Amino acid sequence: MAFRDATSDSGSRSCKAHDSRSFKRTSGAGALAVLLVVLALGQATQAGAAAVDYGSALAKAILFFEGQRSGQLAGAAIPTTISWRGDSGLSDGTAQKVDLRGGYYEGGSNVKAGLPGAFAATMLAWSLVDFARHVDAAGGATQLAAARDALRWAADYLLKTHTKAEELWAQVGDPVTDGACWQRPEDMSTSRTAYRINATRPGSDLAAETAAALAASYLALKDVNATYASGCLTHAQQLFVFADKYRGVYSAVVPGAALKFPSSGYTDELAWAAVWLYRATGLKRYLEYLQRNEPAIGGTQQMQTEMSWDQKLPGAQALLARALWAGLPTSIQASAPLMWVVEGYAGMAEVFVCAHMPANPLRAVYTTPGGLLYVRGSNAQLALSAAFLLVLLADSLAAASRTVDCQGVTVTPSQILALGQSQVDYLLGSNPLALSFMVGFGSAFPQNVHHRAASIVSFNTDPSPVTCQGGNTTYLQSASANPNVHVGAIVGGPNATDGFQDSRLLPAFTEPSACANAPAVGLLARLAAGALPPAAPPPPSPPVPRSPPPPKGRWPSPPKFTTPKAPPSPVSAPLSLVNVSCKVDGSWQQYGEEHSMWGCDVLNTNASFPIKDVALACFNFEPYNAWNIEVVSCSLPSWAQYIPAAGKRNFGFIQPSRLKPSFKATWVTWLGPPLPPKKPRAAACIPPSTFWGKLQCQVLGSGCCMQVSAPPVPTLTSAAAVQDEHR
Repeated sequence: MAFRDATSDSGSRSCKAHDSRSFKRTSGAGALAVLLVVLALGQATQAGAAAVDYGSALAKAILFFEGQRSGQLAGAAIPTTISWRGDSGLSDGTAQKVDLRGGYYEGGSNVKAGLPGAFAATMLAWSLVDFARHVDAAGGATQLAAARDALRWAADYLLKTHTKAEELWAQVGDPVTDGACWQRPEDMSTSRTAYRINATRPGSDLAAETAAALAASYLALKDVNATYASGCLTHAQQLFVFADKYRGVYSAVVPGAALKFPSSGYTDELAWAAVWLYRATGLKRYLEYLQRNEPAIGGTQQMQTEMSWDQKLPGAQALLARALWAGLPTSIQASAPLMWVVEGYAGMAEVFVCAHMPANPLRAVYTTPGGLLYVRGSNAQLALSAAFLLVLLADSLAAASRTVDCQGVTVTPSQILALGQSQVDYLLGSNPLALSFMVGFGSAFPQNVHHRAASIVSFNTDPSPVTCQGGNTTYLQSASANPNVHVGAIVGGPNATDGFQDSRLLPAFTEPSACANAPAVGLLARLAAGALPPAAPPPPSPPVPRSPPPPKGRWPSPPKFTTPKAPPSPVSAPLSLVNVSCKVDGSWQQYGEEHSMWGCDVLNTNASFPIKDVALACFNFEPYNAWNIEVVSCSLPSWAQYIPAAGKRNFGFIQPSRLKPSFKATWVTWLGPPLPPKKPRAAACIPPSTFWGKLQCQVLGSGCCMQVSAPPVPTLTSAAAVQDEHR
């Protein structure tokens, strides 16, 4: 019987597990015995554990990239030191008459996926741009050279994929056929078809992310090889123009991409690339690009709690915050519109800090009982990316002698650094399970890693071909530990309650990803250098004078980063001031059912004055993963309940496609001048005796539904329909 790898790669999406339920899947009867680690109630985190050896973990995190390499390893200019990998993918691009050899395989699969791969390259480059001296201090010149080699391997491939000014190769391999087979890269028999984006098949997100990766690579490599780095920058500038000129998401035109790596949009990648190009060149035209495209991008108004291969806005905001606090050139400071943009992005970076820090009104990110920041399955990469930004911002704040004000709660750089460090410590073994989630680090780490090359006997040991289905039976479903230890691989990590299953069949737990290791390189290097000097918490920083806003009518008013004080007599406003629009950003099949990722905008339709206290009612809203909205109460986080004039907030969620959600405003407070009196009008209430009436009353605290209509009651015509409705 053919084995469907939907329980493997497609379930985790490695670099981005859209499906947070992946950790719930268990093997069926007769499957291999699974080590189920259960978090015992009351079990304490290993607080007394020995100090973490960040230097050793750093060396292993860098070594991981060798195990992911595609292309010719033997005799390559960049040496490969591990013995269990060999040449692979040597015909990549041949059918399309281009050379696409090289690069890295995505996660545990044999596909070279463009968007997560480029993001990993950007984060690895960023690790070297801002933490190279710490990499050197922790392991010497040899270790720094190895890290640069890892980046160079990625950059070489990205340069190959950009074959024309308006052509970029997006993917090599087919996720569907690859997902059905379990073969090592050295003798894979699956399709190696290559797919591209161009003027008629646009992919702004991928082109912009590749531009960001090459701009960051320029900064990381310019002191080592100026000529090579200059070529990276030239390609980055061309790709940015291409990304902006032809708008669209790559997953709409690249087969299979929507299944494993669906993109939720491209505006964040455009901002991310623009900021990296500004840092690489110092040209203010890239900041002017951000100013011209605000509020469409939303960098001055939106705070995303997720930093991932699909969400880059927090990274762009952190980069500009760092630039602002370090001191901007006079030419930028003299421009009120540009300063407004930079200050707005920096303000949102501070809100990002508040959203992750404990015990403050703006906290918006869930933490497991053991202390790990948790978003969804395959969570280690998300926790590490967030920790990377927190540590970077902590250093930048400390250098500028600043703190962060989280609505009256002062957060110091030392506290921010400590939170970032706690995430690394957790993943390296300081957790309720006393388990390291980095392979080869510590005394206990995962043995059944979801990785084709690591789980199959090395080609160099036994060159006998491993067939598609033979690999499924002999290796994927084997109860034996992987024959090859993929040292440095950071696996998907625990679930929301700190539980973990060491099973090759459960990739949300055990699949590694370059998207996790890339930020880990910078994090580990920085932590190896030591914490900030201990000191008493300083007083809150005085407010930084904000530049005057641009002329009215050309740019939106400067955003507020705390809920503003209302006028002396705030009044409720017409609910028509709030417009909620939602669209499906991607859909995929899993567990025998279609699932959709929704993105929603909450718009203030008034162009002159802001609103606050925005409250919503939700219908057909049963997500198993959501961001910027509370699932149970359908409430927006406090920072999102204030919306500037003509501004918007956004939220998103994932749920079964059979549910068609809708949202309506139930309350809003007007922050403009007093509204003209309205003629009394009877409210269209739902009788409290009905189910929806009771629910509305519970939500609103009154017996009236505030003119919110109940959704139509579904007509169930069969027992099967009833079962489907309540699945």
